[in-house]
Amino acid sequence: MLMKLLAGTARRIFGRRSLPESPAGGQGSRPVEAGCRDARAARVLEANRLLEVGDIEAASVPLAKLLESDPDDADALYLRGRKQLLEGRQDAARESFERATTLRPDLMPAHYELARYYDRQDDYLPAIDRYRTFLRLAPDSAEGHNNLGLLLFKCQRIEEAVACWVRAIELRPEFAEAHFNLAIAKLCEGDLASGWKEYEWRPGQPLPGSEPYGRLRWDGSAFPGRRLLVHAEQGLGDVLMFARFLPIVRARGGAVIVQCNSRLVRLLRDADLADRFVESGTIGIGDAEDFDVQIPMMSLPLALNIVLDDLPGRLPYLKPDGKLVAAFAARVGISPAFKVGLVWAGNPEQSNDRNRSVPPRLFAPLASMRGAVDFYSLQVGPGATDLPEFGFPMIDLTSELHDLADTAALVANLDLVITVDTAAVHLAGALGKPVWLLRPNIEDWRWRMGERHSPWYPHVRMFRQPQIGHWEPAMDALARALAREASKDRAAP
Repeated sequence: MLMKLLAGTARRIFGRRSLPESPAGGQGSRPVEAGCRDARAARVLEANRLLEVGDIEAASVPLAKLLESDPDDADALYLRGRKQLLEGRQDAARESFERATTLRPDLMPAHYELARYYDRQDDYLPAIDRYRTFLRLAPDSAEGHNNLGLLLFKCQRIEEAVACWVRAIELRPEFAEAHFNLAIAKLCEGDLASGWKEYEWRPGQPLPGSEPYGRLRWDGSAFPGRRLLVHAEQGLGDVLMFARFLPIVRARGGAVIVQCNSRLVRLLRDADLADRFVESGTIGIGDAEDFDVQIPMMSLPLALNIVLDDLPGRLPYLKPDGKLVAAFAARVGISPAFKVGLVWAGNPEQSNDRNRSVPPRLFAPLASMRGAVDFYSLQVGPGATDLPEFGFPMIDLTSELHDLADTAALVANLDLVITVDTAAVHLAGALGKPVWLLRPNIEDWRWRMGERHSPWYPHVRMFRQPQIGHWEPAMDALARALAREASKDRAAP
């Protein structure tokens, strides 16, 4: 059990109900007199307070005195681990937490920190074990159940993960993160009806049931003579993916206005998916003069009651501008080589980017296809500077890609797109272009595990890692497949 003096830390991490009350001295490793116990308690309190505000240097003083008095003081070792985490010394912190739990097996926060450590190292089984130990000590910790669910999900143990998130929600009904995680699991399982409902808890949305949530909200019913604002959210790929629903919305009545990133406006306008497209920030959500009802774009499937049988819908649903296609055709030329566009990196600020992006050196198996294949860079953003790291020549027209309408026109002139999981796969998919997707070995509701094709884009072929961090087998399989594809007689009927 954790001492009362660590209550601030424990309540912040675990929630108020999970903290048992215990004497100030707790279950210290050695018996102490009352005066010594009071002095020790004061030092623990001071070290804890200073670590809470990030004052590492000041916290070192009471910590040093605690450990000088008793090197086996489990609470002091736990606090030292927290200090080492603040210093960026993760391995040293792990040793402190391990020692603390050896001395005090019921020291809940130390087990919690060890679980987080192993999770950060992608060492999931020890992390799961630590969370289970923690939850035996703190069974009412919603945070603990949620985090264990995430680890089980990463290990593709979806049913167990769902049970964890259901329990977390029982303990904390408005736990938005647990609701969102449950949504992802339900969508992965193909239970779209339940998934879309829970997906309303996604980051950036008002809590379901809150007053702003229902104001001017479109419910999916017919709206003749009225104006509906669909405001885009999340990444460019999400907007491209959900744009397929706009014709269904449009068929239900009045004018449809789509507010989205400026890089998407021209492409979506060319596809004639709505009545008006405007840049994000042009229309305020509370400005009733510009629209009558509104809905976030990623809430459309819930409003439209989209289920698995409704997918993929009409394909292709995007169409590049003909003049742009012709302009890029002149730039691409009439080479007889198989033309492949490559995207190897996503947005580095995305939380999963370290798993989804592929270092250029791992594309080495493609170098042997020089001559049979012309490679075109479709990479924009920070990853574009990696081009010199490839071991084979690549045609780079990205300086001419000012928005996704330009990119779509270039893609229309290629035979195949090979990409990591970023906006490019949704662009190529929506255009009906053959696309090969490099996927990390992580469950994703868009690209279901165990399947080579997605219900959203049946013509997308997936090449998956056998395990996290191991791209080589997927790249070798892709290279063999590309060699076969490039060798086909394209003049044959």
